[in-house]
Amino acid sequence: MIAEVGEQVTDTELVARYRRDPDLFVVVHDRYYRDVCLYVAGRLDTQIAEDITAETFLPASDRHDYSLTEFGRSLNAALTPLGAWGEKHMARIETPS
Repeated sequence: MIAEVGEQVTDTELVARYRRDPDLFVVVHDRYYRDVCLYVAGRLDTQIAEDITAETFLPASDRHDYSLTEFGRSLNAALTPLGAWGEKHMARIETPS
């Protein structure tokens, strides 16, 4: 937890805390991702904006090692067919009727 209940954490304080505790990346990401994405989307295509925003946060996220638990890996059985369905229907999804 980065703040006590009711405590307002400024951007400056959040960055200072993140530098001391890289596990706060999720808080930084959650606070800024939407704003960065909307800013870029206002100037470019939405998909490109999502890609650029993800790339913006990538260097910070690389400081952490992520791995799925066995429970998390069990989702692959559901997600793999969903991904295949999306690939199969991508043209229809991307082109509005």
